[in-house]
Amino acid sequence: MALSNVVIIGAGICGLSTAISLHKLGVPFTIYEIRSEPSTIGGAVNLTPSALRYLDALDVLPELEQKGYPVRSIELFSIYTQKKFAELSFDNMPRYGFRAMRVLRKDLLNSLLNRLEKLGSHVRYGMRMSSINEDIQGGDTAKIRFEDGSVDRAGLIIGCDGIHSIVRTAYVQPSRKPIYTGLAAAYGLLPTSDIKSPIHFQDTSVNTSQSGSLIASYCTADKASMYFTALMQIESPTDTSRQGWRVRGADQESLRSDILARFKDGGIPCLKEMAEKVGELCLYPVNKLEPNGVWGKGRVVLLGDAAHAMPPQGESTGFAIEDAILFAHVLSKRAHLPVSDGAVTSDSLPIPDLITHYIELRRPKMEAAFKEADFRWETGKDGGWLAFKMKELLTPWFLWWYRGKWEKEFGEEGDVRNTEV
Repeated sequence: MALSNVVIIGAGICGLSTAISLHKLGVPFTIYEIRSEPSTIGGAVNLTPSALRYLDALDVLPELEQKGYPVRSIELFSIYTQKKFAELSFDNMPRYGFRAMRVLRKDLLNSLLNRLEKLGSHVRYGMRMSSINEDIQGGDTAKIRFEDGSVDRAGLIIGCDGIHSIVRTAYVQPSRKPIYTGLAAAYGLLPTSDIKSPIHFQDTSVNTSQSGSLIASYCTADKASMYFTALMQIESPTDTSRQGWRVRGADQESLRSDILARFKDGGIPCLKEMAEKVGELCLYPVNKLEPNGVWGKGRVVLLGDAAHAMPPQGESTGFAIEDAILFAHVLSKRAHLPVSDGAVTSDSLPIPDLITHYIELRRPKMEAAFKEADFRWETGKDGGWLAFKMKELLTPWFLWWYRGKWEKEFGEEGDVRNTEV
């Protein structure tokens, strides 16, 4: 039987990328979002060359290029010496075809929404999923129930609802909960014109110290806005829920004072100015999901952070978009798609088997990425002077060691649409 309806839970970056990918295949879908309107949560995200390649394939990049700031490299500085000790370059157009981009998350989300609406599809907002039930007699659809009492049926359910995924906790693997890494990000935006001291970086900087790191980056095409983040080791509040973190973040004076105290020995004047002048700071705990989790069950699959949330490493947003692209690629090759597409093949797989196949293809890369991200974040916790200097010394060697891997992944040869399925 042809795949006649897909339900996507979550209208974030992963969910919208998935929806546009399905539209390209001619697969009918409905996308549900728990919030009452598009989310504005989040600061500025880094998009790697591969992420931009996929957004270009989704016809989203032309609009996004008018909003985001191109990143030729991420420069790493010591706050104490003010010297650059390492650099991750994206400036290889002949091989990559794209550079990187720093863009406000809301601008990326709106660009995806605009593309989806141009295709004639819309998000159903204010829909909180309550349960999923599959026909134990081997039926070809699953039932999704929402808290308002409405019900939908689908041959495939895709959970793109983030690290706190209801699809995962209500059905796929209820025991798999987010884990706080011990590090939190306090981020905000400010006008570039507010900074009177010389700005020491070209596009994006990571400024390291014993007590965490400060990230500063242009994030709009006109360079008018600056994105500022302090990554710090912070004890979790007594109330460990998201509300508990919001309460702690609401004390703006204490949060700003903490940042200034942690980095007071830094000798880069513009960073001190940013910490003093940045607008409202949002405090965000960095959580993760333990690896080797369950990503699919029956006719339900998890994509993006719902499946493999890891500490941010500059590629997390790209991984979510890549999930959508790869899953659509698997569908195009191994699923019973609508006959009008002429895509039904003799080696088509039943949906549960197709989900298993996708997971087998995707898991090795994501597990390796998790280990790499987890290692980097563990070394980012507060440490002594010797540990800091060792990190500063070894980072250039680490980037050199991984350069070949990243060059392959960022180039055409790393495109998941070339994956043999």
